[in-house]
Amino acid sequence: MEMKDRIRQIMDDAKMSQQDFAAKLGISAASLSSIFTGRTRPTNNHVQAIHKAFPEININWLLFGEGDSHLSVVPAQVVSEAPELPFHHVLEGEARLNEEM
Repeated sequence: MEMKDRIRQIMDDAKMSQQDFAAKLGISAASLSSIFTGRTRPTNNHVQAIHKAFPEININWLLFGEGDSHLSVVPAQVVSEAPELPFHHVLEGEARLNEEM
């Protein structure tokens, strides 16, 4: 399963349309469509937007398909504040994705 498929799974699990999901992430529906069709690859900004909108999603699962899709425990503070993903973590993930491709 590719990262685009995991993103689609998040959208499907949330029972959201592409337009609603894109709006929740703060990206254009066209950008999301390009990811799903494989024309473009998800960027650091996309990963951060998903992390902020869905803090219960396991970032290792999103980036690499490792572990469960959802964190077992999501503290209430994380859900309400959804801090940004540390930039260095996203860069490490992107470098690892590039190596795998």
